[in-house]
Amino acid sequence: MPLFTELQMFKAAVILATLALGSYMDLKKREIEDKVWVIGGIAGLPITILQLVSGPELAPAYLLSIGVTLLIVVVLAYADMMGGADLKAFIMLALLELPSSRTRLTVFPAISVLVNSVFFSLSMVLFIFLRNIKKIIRDELHFGEDMGKATRLIVLLSSYREKLGRVKAEPHKYFIMERVENGRRVFRSSVKASVETTELIRKLEASGVKDDEEVWVSPTIPMIAFIFIGYIAYLFLGDVVTPFLRFILVRKT
Repeated sequence: MPLFTELQMFKAAVILATLALGSYMDLKKREIEDKVWVIGGIAGLPITILQLVSGPELAPAYLLSIGVTLLIVVVLAYADMMGGADLKAFIMLALLELPSSRTRLTVFPAISVLVNSVFFSLSMVLFIFLRNIKKIIRDELHFGEDMGKATRLIVLLSSYREKLGRVKAEPHKYFIMERVENGRRVFRSSVKASVETTELIRKLEASGVKDDEEVWVSPTIPMIAFIFIGYIAYLFLGDVVTPFLRFILVRKT
């Protein structure tokens, strides 16, 4: 086996190990120590540098990939649509992965992984929808009178009812989708990474909500776990959206 193939496999193993550890921490407490990304980057970057020294023609595309990735992920983080750990994971991927020509998107490896991870994270929407449909069939789920049809559709796909006591026990796993306004509990569909669940819990308790009462919540997505899955898909397929769209288009023709 050629040396560079072995080095590439070692680098992929480093990235997989880093993302696997990050996924474990993300699933456990939704917090990941910075040293995870630092160690992963230090372990893999020398191989990338060696690859660039051996193939300097890759340098312009590599630098462009880093620039485009930084622009996109920083904008997403600034817009409160991405957490700090996700940002650091994609920066690590941009620094370690060289552009490839497998698909148009793999010219930007980290963006390919981002698209893959978002694609797989949509499984959470299906999970929430099926959970809500099950409760509706059992007549265990009722919508507020202030919810219009559009809001109810958003609720079906993004939120479910959970006891406040359980949310208090693991606040890092939930976004609370209710607010107290003028003494009334109202549903609010906007969710941002910076909204403090513990603060909303205190406000709900102050308004009289008990631990055994249910509130509307949306699960915090363990995005690093989906980035891990997205990177595995990247190694074998490049990006999953391109073959998926090809499959859909072929079926229609």
